[in-house]
Amino acid sequence: MVRNGETYPALMQVGLDMYFRLREICPLVRTLLDLGQTERAIEIAWRNMGLASCDASVLPGVAFFDSLIRSPLQVTQMLGSLLLFLKVWDPAALQCSTPLSLSTLASCATVPFPDDLIPPKSRRMLRVAFGFTAE
Repeated sequence: MVRNGETYPALMQVGLDMYFRLREICPLVRTLLDLGQTERAIEIAWRNMGLASCDASVLPGVAFFDSLIRSPLQVTQMLGSLLLFLKVWDPAALQCSTPLSLSTLASCATVPFPDDLIPPKSRRMLRVAFGFTAE
């Protein structure tokens, strides 16, 4: 279902639970990667690293990298987590002196905002929240 672009959340969770209970770690990790849940896939792979049935020869590192880069949901979630963290850790970095100015973070960042990795619905909100121009 996942590889065909079809996801039904309740049914997906049943399938993931089934893989977990059967200790089918490699299919579980692969499905999580297909769903764009890279962080969860890494966590499970890390805990089960000693299994011969699920290692880099079966599921190469590039699968994890590709999953993260392909997943707008993952990038959006990570940016959301970073935003929450920065609001507590360094709120001054997110502040703009005027509505049309950039934040300290936006003006000092060495990499551009990842517009192409974020769905249009979330892009504008995240750009503004981090102090970049709205587009």
